[in-house]
Amino acid sequence: MGTRNISHRAYYTGKYHLLFQTAVILAGMGGLFGLLGWMIFGTTGLVWALLVVLLLLLSTPRISPWMVLKMYRARQLLYDEAPGLFEIVSDLSAGLTFRLIHSCTMCQAA
Repeated sequence: MGTRNISHRAYYTGKYHLLFQTAVILAGMGGLFGLLGWMIFGTTGLVWALLVVLLLLLSTPRISPWMVLKMYRARQLLYDEAPGLFEIVSDLSAGLTFRLIHSCTMCQAA
């Protein structure tokens, strides 16, 4: 599947639309967290909740996916171990290439 050429205007319109959606979702989550803090601990809880939200918003983009995979002790799956999973991911990715699939033994249900 080849690459599609889109106009700069369409690209930036889509980019800003996604940025707006992300901002709305994060603001909603922060608002709910602040409301929960206020309901449980009053004004002090609201301030602490908003400080935690701010800290998370500032630190999350700096967390490497590899750090998270290492934290959960995930390991890379080989095609021979799960060919059906690789076929499903290939179908769902609509022809895009994917590099790695990881398995996490800590995350599996008991």
